Amino acid sequence: MDMQKLRLSSNGFTLLELILVIAILSIVLSIAIPNAFKYKSIYTFQEYKADLETTVKWAKLKAMENSTNIAVCSNQTLNSITVYNKGTNRDYPCDGNGTLIDTINLDKNIAVVQNGGFSFDPRGLGIVGGTICFQSAQSPRSYFAVSVQNSSGYVNVLSGSGNCTGQ
Repeated sequence: MDMQKLRLSSNGFTLLELILVIAILSIVLSIAIPNAFKYKSIYTFQEYKADLETTVKWAKLKAMENSTNIAVCSNQTLNSITVYNKGTNRDYPCDGNGTLIDTINLDKNIAVVQNGGFSFDPRGLGIVGGTICFQSAQSPRSYFAVSVQNSSGYVNVLSGSGNCTGQ
């Protein structure tokens, strides 16, 4: 008989238990959701850094492989980085001439690119040296820059805290 009373009295949750579970879940979610967005933006910024460095080194190899001039340009308005096959054109790399062969589009909520560019000749040397830099859109600010030296074609990678202008 005691067992039958116990079964009847232990069906379901009480209102107090339900409120307690909802309160605990709301506390956990209020902490977890903002941090998840923060970590996603940090991860995406790191991904952009790797993409830019890889693309610049790939462009240099592409110039040597295809015996052509290759330009890498950034566009602040479009918030993108593009790679052009310039053929035999050795003029300013970011004049809009050439065949588009690759594009990296950056999310403005995560990173903002500054205007810049450079180009490689068929030997992998720098035709026009320059820098492409982007900075994080959120605080604390950090930047990532890839620069190519004129003539030597040396690729230099810089990163740090602050803005592109403070590198």
